[in-house]
Amino acid sequence: MSKLNKELLTTGVNKQNENVRWGLFEAYNKTDAHTNLRLDYLSMDVDHIIPESWFDNRDKYGQELNELLDKCELPRDIHKNSIYNLVPTHRKHNVTKGNKIDRGFALHLLTKSKEKAEKVKKNIDSFQVARNLELSLSKIKATSQLSPEDVFDFLTNDQQSIEVVREVNEKDYKYKNLNQTFMLYGYLPNINNYGSCILSFHSLKIRGCLIEFSHSEVVNLICLDLINKVDMKDRSLIENHDTLRNIYSIKLKNLQLSFGEDELREICEAFDDFAQIYLKKLREREELLETTTFDLATSNYGYRLLKVSKDIWKAMIKFTKQHDYDLGSSDWHVFSGNDFMIRIDSKSNSGKYSEGIHSVIIPEQENKNLFNLLEEDDMVWLTWQLPTKINLKTDISEQINERKIWNARITHDWLIDELIPQLEKERLISADESNLFKRRLGGMPTNPKELSENVERLQRYFSGIYYDNMTLLEEHEINSLLKAIHETLLYSDKGNSESYLREKLTPLKLGLTDSDNKQQIIMKINQNLGQLEEQSLSYGKVAHLLKLIVFFSDEKTSRLNKTEVKKVYNLLKSFFDREAALNSIERTLKD
Repeated sequence: MSKLNKELLTTGVNKQNENVRWGLFEAYNKTDAHTNLRLDYLSMDVDHIIPESWFDNRDKYGQELNELLDKCELPRDIHKNSIYNLVPTHRKHNVTKGNKIDRGFALHLLTKSKEKAEKVKKNIDSFQVARNLELSLSKIKATSQLSPEDVFDFLTNDQQSIEVVREVNEKDYKYKNLNQTFMLYGYLPNINNYGSCILSFHSLKIRGCLIEFSHSEVVNLICLDLINKVDMKDRSLIENHDTLRNIYSIKLKNLQLSFGEDELREICEAFDDFAQIYLKKLREREELLETTTFDLATSNYGYRLLKVSKDIWKAMIKFTKQHDYDLGSSDWHVFSGNDFMIRIDSKSNSGKYSEGIHSVIIPEQENKNLFNLLEEDDMVWLTWQLPTKINLKTDISEQINERKIWNARITHDWLIDELIPQLEKERLISADESNLFKRRLGGMPTNPKELSENVERLQRYFSGIYYDNMTLLEEHEINSLLKAIHETLLYSDKGNSESYLREKLTPLKLGLTDSDNKQQIIMKINQNLGQLEEQSLSYGKVAHLLKLIVFFSDEKTSRLNKTEVKKVYNLLKSFFDREAALNSIERTLKD
């Protein structure tokens, strides 16, 4: 029997400390204490053999605790966070244990931990010494061709060859970027789920550090900086810049880390690379689901397709109950819902539909109270969400279509083109009610009014939640915006607008004076076309510039023809694309 170390027994350690984690990992030969299977450090948790709650609530567990300690010949005053009570295991085992333990297995683990305790302590001390070498090794770097990492690996016999790898596995929706100091491993969005990523470090300064980012964290920390074209020194992750030492302090979730400029640039470049692919997959997801023209629902994770009166909703429910799939075999006998949803679900294959679920439509009130849906008041939104998981291993287009699983567009068109006309045909709703519904899917504007509505939506979006956010307008973008303003002004009869123009155009520094009239302002804009250089502006100021196009494309005073409207719209394409990218990721943050 190994001799017990009184100090280790009565002293608690922090099981989140990297020295402790690494000490346990090495002492147990990189295996799971529960299963003896090979253990990956990044998925390792440090587990209490005897649950902490047993120590904290001795009134309840005291007798069982003392019996277990006595049987294993451990003192009753052992600290709950003692090395003797900690073992490495896979996190999936740790989260399922709770307060209940198998006494026999706990005795086995306690016996094993008694044998390993001194080795764990030795590993912890060695790892701390190794960390203290960092300062000395930095001096070696100045006079040696070896990197500090090379020297550290040599001295600690931790030599491992790391191959620089960048892999994008589109088929399995995975991303990997590995270099000499860190690895960024990502799960890309697919039609069923959003993605996430893991950042781990294996440099001299930071080893065994694992940071997980959820979808919303990927979007807010990584993707927005790419969309807004933020320079490295202005990244959202940077907390502080020590200009004297040129060291950047960054915050990644709850960790505060320090990096030199080159190290930070490598991380930012990896983030940008991942973000570009991540956003591409998000757009592909929306294209497959065809949700870009629909607003998010507020009471579920779906999209608002159509707003109808409650009388029409009740008519729909009545119709679906009459055409339950157990009551007939016509193309309309495809429902299996209730008063609170419409579920389109074919019981068997037919000439029109394949067997299986097609879509689910859930009503949503503005006040989100589902229990009043059959009352005689106001309107409800018909919302859609993907009704079932898609098989990613087969062709998605073979699964999402009018015969099988319906996306948002197919469901919307079915409501407009088939269900509502059928309700009118069976006199469940009136012709006037049926005629109220038109497709709400957008397209290229053809007149000043439609142009104004499109640009106003863009302007309102940028002046909303992103008002103070900075974004880089590249040379072609800022000159295209100015040209769009010029084109709109050129064909506008709106007068007495000089002061308004000067105020909104101030950020572009066009050399305007208080005495300039409208024609002189147009002339100075024309002189500056193609001459503006890239600059960073807040989205609020971009919104002010877009407001000019809204203001001067008023249908009563604008003389823009169809071709000119299309020209202005196309000049603003990069801004509509940016709105689409921001809107695409914003839609997903409800998760």
